[in-house]
Amino acid sequence: MKNLIVTAGMPRSGSTWLYNVIRLLMQETSLDIGAGWIGDFNTFKDHDIVILKIHNFEEVIAKKATYIFYSFRDIRDALASFKRKFNSEPSIEQARTYINHDALWKKCAHYSMRYETMIESQKSTISEIASILQIPNPNIPEIIENIRSMTYGESTKTNGTYNLENLLHKGHITNGKHGSWYNDLPKELVIQIEEECSSWLQTNNYLQP
Repeated sequence: MKNLIVTAGMPRSGSTWLYNVIRLLMQETSLDIGAGWIGDFNTFKDHDIVILKIHNFEEVIAKKATYIFYSFRDIRDALASFKRKFNSEPSIEQARTYINHDALWKKCAHYSMRYETMIESQKSTISEIASILQIPNPNIPEIIENIRSMTYGESTKTNGTYNLENLLHKGHITNGKHGSWYNDLPKELVIQIEEECSSWLQTNNYLQP
Protein backbone atom coordinates (compact mmCIF):
# COMPACT_ATOMS: atom_id res chain seq x y z
CA MET A 1 0.00 0.00 0.00
CA LYS A 2 1.66 3.18 -1.24
CA ASN A 3 -1.20 5.56 -0.54
CA LEU A 4 -4.13 5.39 1.86
CA ILE A 5 -7.23 7.47 1.23
CA VAL A 6 -9.51 7.48 4.26
CA THR A 7 -13.20 8.30 3.93
CA ALA A 8 -14.31 8.85 7.49
CA GLY A 9 -17.68 9.99 8.64
CA MET A 10 -20.13 10.46 11.42
CA PRO A 11 -22.61 7.56 11.08
CA ARG A 12 -25.55 8.41 8.80
CA SER A 13 -23.86 11.57 7.49
CA GLY A 14 -23.40 10.73 3.81
CA SER A 15 -20.12 8.90 4.37
CA THR A 16 -21.10 6.11 1.95
CA TRP A 17 -21.85 8.71 -0.72
CA LEU A 18 -18.45 10.28 -0.01
CA TYR A 19 -16.76 6.87 -0.23
CA ASN A 20 -18.35 6.11 -3.60
CA VAL A 21 -17.47 9.53 -5.02
CA ILE A 22 -13.82 8.94 -4.17
CA ARG A 23 -13.92 5.34 -5.41
CA LEU A 24 -15.41 6.38 -8.77
CA LEU A 25 -13.02 9.32 -9.13
CA MET A 26 -10.01 7.09 -8.53
CA GLN A 27 -11.32 4.55 -11.03
CA GLU A 28 -10.81 7.20 -13.70
CA THR A 29 -7.07 6.75 -13.15
CA SER A 30 -4.96 3.75 -14.19
CA LEU A 31 -3.82 3.04 -10.63
CA ASP A 32 -4.07 -0.29 -8.81
CA ILE A 33 -6.91 0.36 -6.36
CA GLY A 34 -8.40 -1.60 -3.48
CA ALA A 35 -11.41 -0.23 -1.64
CA GLY A 36 -13.79 -1.17 1.14
CA TRP A 37 -14.92 -1.08 4.74
CA ILE A 38 -12.34 -1.15 7.53
CA GLY A 39 -13.61 -4.53 8.70
CA ASP A 40 -12.55 -6.01 5.35
CA PHE A 41 -9.20 -4.21 5.25
CA ASN A 42 -7.10 -7.39 5.00
CA THR A 43 -8.82 -8.33 1.73
CA PHE A 44 -7.69 -5.21 -0.15
CA LYS A 45 -4.74 -3.76 1.79
CA ASP A 46 -2.06 -4.92 -0.67
CA HIS A 47 -3.13 -2.65 -3.55
CA ASP A 48 -1.05 0.41 -4.38
CA ILE A 49 -3.94 2.76 -3.59
CA VAL A 50 -6.32 1.85 -0.76
CA ILE A 51 -9.63 3.62 -0.15
CA LEU A 52 -10.86 2.85 3.34
CA LYS A 53 -14.23 3.68 4.85
CA ILE A 54 -14.39 4.11 8.63
CA HIS A 55 -16.53 5.82 11.27
CA ASN A 56 -14.73 5.86 14.62
CA PHE A 57 -11.44 7.71 14.85
CA GLU A 58 -8.33 5.52 14.84
CA GLU A 59 -5.04 7.32 15.33
CA VAL A 60 -2.95 4.67 13.55
CA ILE A 61 -5.14 4.88 10.46
CA ALA A 62 -5.13 8.68 10.54
CA LYS A 63 -1.33 8.85 10.74
CA LYS A 64 -0.91 6.50 7.77
CA ALA A 65 -3.39 8.34 5.56
CA THR A 66 -2.30 10.31 2.51
CA TYR A 67 -5.71 11.98 2.42
CA ILE A 68 -8.56 12.07 4.91
CA PHE A 69 -12.07 13.02 3.81
CA TYR A 70 -14.64 13.44 6.57
CA SER A 71 -18.42 13.90 6.57
CA PHE A 72 -20.63 15.24 9.36
CA ARG A 73 -24.25 16.18 9.94
CA ASP A 74 -26.54 17.76 12.52
CA ILE A 75 -26.21 15.15 15.26
CA ARG A 76 -29.96 15.25 15.85
CA ASP A 77 -30.55 14.21 12.23
CA ALA A 78 -27.74 11.64 12.41
CA LEU A 79 -29.34 10.03 15.46
CA ALA A 80 -32.80 10.14 13.88
CA SER A 81 -31.45 8.43 10.77
CA PHE A 82 -29.73 5.82 12.93
CA LYS A 83 -33.04 5.13 14.65
CA ARG A 84 -34.90 4.72 11.35
CA LYS A 85 -32.23 2.50 9.80
CA PHE A 86 -31.51 0.20 12.73
CA ASN A 87 -34.78 0.47 14.70
CA SER A 88 -32.73 1.32 17.78
CA GLU A 89 -33.35 4.12 20.25
CA PRO A 90 -30.49 6.67 20.26
CA SER A 91 -29.08 8.19 23.43
CA ILE A 92 -27.18 11.20 24.74
CA GLU A 93 -24.14 8.90 25.11
CA GLN A 94 -24.29 8.24 21.38
CA ALA A 95 -24.39 11.98 20.69
CA ARG A 96 -21.32 12.46 22.89
CA THR A 97 -19.46 9.74 21.01
CA TYR A 98 -20.29 11.30 17.64
CA ILE A 99 -19.02 14.70 18.79
CA ASN A 100 -15.81 13.28 20.29
CA HIS A 101 -14.90 11.47 17.07
CA ASP A 102 -15.97 14.50 15.03
CA ALA A 103 -13.38 16.67 16.79
CA LEU A 104 -10.60 14.15 16.23
CA TRP A 105 -11.32 13.63 12.53
CA LYS A 106 -11.69 17.34 11.80
CA LYS A 107 -8.25 18.04 13.27
CA CYS A 108 -6.57 15.94 10.60
CA ALA A 109 -9.04 15.95 7.69
CA HIS A 110 -7.98 17.39 4.35
CA TYR A 111 -11.65 17.98 3.56
CA SER A 112 -14.72 18.06 5.80
CA MET A 113 -18.03 17.59 4.04
CA ARG A 114 -21.14 19.04 5.58
CA TYR A 115 -24.02 16.68 4.75
CA GLU A 116 -26.51 19.46 4.12
CA THR A 117 -24.15 21.21 1.69
CA MET A 118 -23.59 17.96 -0.17
CA ILE A 119 -27.36 17.45 -0.57
CA GLU A 120 -27.75 20.93 -2.04
CA SER A 121 -24.54 21.07 -4.12
CA GLN A 122 -23.36 17.65 -5.23
CA LYS A 123 -21.58 18.96 -8.33
CA SER A 124 -19.44 21.49 -6.48
CA THR A 125 -18.74 18.99 -3.68
CA ILE A 126 -17.44 16.41 -6.15
CA SER A 127 -15.42 19.09 -7.93
CA GLU A 128 -13.71 20.07 -4.65
CA ILE A 129 -12.92 16.44 -3.84
CA ALA A 130 -11.51 15.83 -7.33
CA SER A 131 -9.32 18.92 -7.00
CA ILE A 132 -7.82 17.65 -3.74
CA LEU A 133 -7.16 14.25 -5.32
CA GLN A 134 -5.63 16.02 -8.34
CA ILE A 135 -8.00 14.38 -10.81
CA PRO A 136 -8.55 16.70 -13.79
CA ASN A 137 -11.82 16.95 -15.70
CA PRO A 138 -13.88 14.34 -13.82
CA ASN A 139 -17.18 13.27 -15.38
CA ILE A 140 -19.28 14.68 -12.55
CA PRO A 141 -22.77 14.06 -14.04
CA GLU A 142 -21.84 10.42 -14.66
CA ILE A 143 -20.59 10.01 -11.08
CA ILE A 144 -23.79 11.52 -9.67
CA GLU A 145 -25.95 9.24 -11.82
CA ASN A 146 -23.88 6.15 -10.97
CA ILE A 147 -24.29 6.78 -7.25
CA ARG A 148 -27.98 7.64 -7.60
CA SER A 149 -28.65 4.28 -9.25
CA MET A 150 -26.58 2.17 -6.84
CA THR A 151 -28.39 -0.49 -4.81
CA TYR A 152 -27.48 -3.09 -2.21
CA GLY A 153 -28.24 -5.93 -4.59
CA GLU A 154 -26.81 -4.55 -7.82
CA SER A 155 -24.20 -7.31 -7.96
CA THR A 156 -23.34 -10.58 -6.27
CA LYS A 157 -20.67 -8.83 -4.23
CA THR A 158 -22.55 -8.89 -0.93
CA ASN A 159 -21.89 -10.54 2.41
CA GLY A 160 -25.52 -10.65 3.51
CA THR A 161 -25.22 -7.31 5.32
CA TYR A 162 -23.79 -4.86 2.79
CA ASN A 163 -22.61 -4.68 -0.80
CA LEU A 164 -18.85 -5.21 -0.81
CA GLU A 165 -18.35 -2.80 -3.71
CA ASN A 166 -20.53 0.22 -2.92
CA LEU A 167 -20.97 -0.56 0.83
CA LEU A 168 -24.73 0.02 0.74
CA HIS A 169 -26.87 -1.88 3.26
CA LYS A 170 -30.42 -3.03 2.65
CA GLY A 171 -32.67 -0.01 3.20
CA HIS A 172 -29.56 2.15 3.50
CA ILE A 173 -31.18 5.45 2.53
CA THR A 174 -33.97 6.83 4.73
CA ASN A 175 -35.43 10.33 5.09
CA GLY A 176 -32.46 12.52 4.26
CA LYS A 177 -34.09 15.86 4.95
CA HIS A 178 -32.55 18.28 7.42
CA GLY A 179 -34.82 18.56 10.45
CA SER A 180 -36.23 15.04 10.22
CA TRP A 181 -35.21 14.63 13.87
CA TYR A 182 -38.16 16.79 14.91
CA ASN A 183 -40.65 13.95 14.46
CA ASP A 184 -38.29 11.02 15.03
CA LEU A 185 -36.43 11.77 18.27
CA PRO A 186 -37.96 11.80 21.76
CA LYS A 187 -38.42 15.38 22.92
CA GLU A 188 -36.54 14.64 26.14
CA LEU A 189 -33.48 13.55 24.15
CA VAL A 190 -33.66 16.62 21.92
CA ILE A 191 -33.67 18.86 25.00
CA GLN A 192 -30.65 16.98 26.40
CA ILE A 193 -28.73 17.29 23.15
CA GLU A 194 -29.51 20.97 22.69
CA GLU A 195 -28.42 21.72 26.25
CA GLU A 196 -25.31 19.55 26.50
CA CYS A 197 -24.16 19.83 22.88
CA SER A 198 -25.17 23.45 22.26
CA SER A 199 -21.59 24.56 21.62
CA TRP A 200 -21.11 21.97 18.85
CA LEU A 201 -24.51 22.76 17.33
CA GLN A 202 -23.81 26.50 17.33
CA THR A 203 -20.27 26.13 15.97
CA ASN A 204 -21.61 24.10 13.06
CA ASN A 205 -24.57 26.44 12.48
CA TYR A 206 -27.24 23.98 13.52
CA LEU A 207 -28.49 26.02 16.45
CA GLN A 208 -28.82 29.76 16.91
CA PRO A 209 -26.99 31.12 20.00
